[in-house]
Amino acid sequence: MIFKVGKKYYKKEIWLNNKIREKLFYMKILVTGGLGYIGSHTVLELLSNNHEVCIIDNLQNSKYTTKITLDLFKSYSFFEFDLVDESKLVKVFKTFMPDIVIHFAGLKDVLESFEKPLLYYKTNLLSSLSLFNVMTYISAAALPLN
Repeated sequence: MIFKVGKKYYKKEIWLNNKIREKLFYMKILVTGGLGYIGSHTVLELLSNNHEVCIIDNLQNSKYTTKITLDLFKSYSFFEFDLVDESKLVKVFKTFMPDIVIHFAGLKDVLESFEKPLLYYKTNLLSSLSLFNVMTYISAAALPLN
């Protein structure tokens, strides 16, 4: 069981003698679209809570200056590529081995989505499906967090 006290995460484990042991732990969190407005604020909060963060962003809908701003605060991993590229995504998952994935990557302009529906389809739907496919592939043998 995972619970949060203040800014720290704990995991309760029940030992064979039925004693409950609490241990402090930090999660490895993968954030897609982590340089966008919502993603970057989420990353800042995660870093301020001492989580290990990995960002994947293709910079299509965000700014590189956001990365420069994040660099001032804490260290994190950053990969610039499109989520549709499953081979790169698998490499990141195998290297970073995240506990949690937060998916913010996507396009959001309503008017542009009517003008370029195929671009939005590719970016929002296919990239999400690619991410879910890799998550399933990588975690197929992994045990769930209790």
